[in-house]
Amino acid sequence: MEQKEKSTDSRPSYLQIRYLLELDRIGNSRGFKLLIAEACGVSHVAVVKYLNSCRDSGDLTEDYRFTEKGRKKVEMYRHLIKDVEAYLYRIGSAEEEIPELLPRFMENIGYDV
Repeated sequence: MEQKEKSTDSRPSYLQIRYLLELDRIGNSRGFKLLIAEACGVSHVAVVKYLNSCRDSGDLTEDYRFTEKGRKKVEMYRHLIKDVEAYLYRIGSAEEEIPELLPRFMENIGYDV
């Protein structure tokens, strides 16, 4: 099932959250945008556009490092994903189903940043 990148209400999609988590994991070393695209299974252009929008909104600096605001968001997303995964386990979802269910849940829950 293909994941959509569309974001509504200025909330990032699950896929866009993954871009940020990958950026946090690998840092802004040479070629990081391509590495994020490969890890997420998307085009380089999609990653560049989203990271530029994060830079424009003040979540990333000009050299793609997290601002305090951006760091708080990434930590909130990380906790949110862990909470949704834990919920899926509690309701009896099979472990192999969780990667498929997680994006659907993340796209349909409300949260404030």
